[in-house]
Amino acid sequence: MFWFRNPLLQKFDFTLENIRSWGGERQYLEALNQVTKKKSVLNPTYNDNIGEADIEHAGHTIHTRFRTFPGRRSVVENLCPCAASQRDGRICVHMLAAAIALEAAEREQRKAKTIENAQRALEKMGVLPKSPKPVSKQAPSASAGIPPVPVRTASPS
Repeated sequence: MFWFRNPLLQKFDFTLENIRSWGGERQYLEALNQVTKKKSVLNPTYNDNIGEADIEHAGHTIHTRFRTFPGRRSVVENLCPCAASQRDGRICVHMLAAAIALEAAEREQRKAKTIENAQRALEKMGVLPKSPKPVSKQAPSASAGIPPVPVRTASPS
């Protein structure tokens, strides 16, 4: 469903309500539109309390960033280079879109983990057959890459 690879190096434990409170309803709805309909949020990551993503907007890409503070869910620092952030000091749509994409990725990871745990439990109970173990890759043999040679046998006549 999502268009980015493992974005969460650190757990992003903010809810959509937290994110909405950072920028207000109007900004939140615009950001939600960027994430869900336009799919303009690319490569979101979260590590060391810094969230960031590339936002495609008006024909160019903005690399937005924001900082969160442990234990302070309602406080966020907008580090986006856009005019709304730099000139006006406001929480911008770009930053909110990055946060929404990170929340969605966190939700997807929790969902996948829940499914994986349920499957393991069912396997242990014998309801499901055990998943096959991954096959380890072996070193190629000396004859790897050499095409087979047809063998002709003479039939006794």
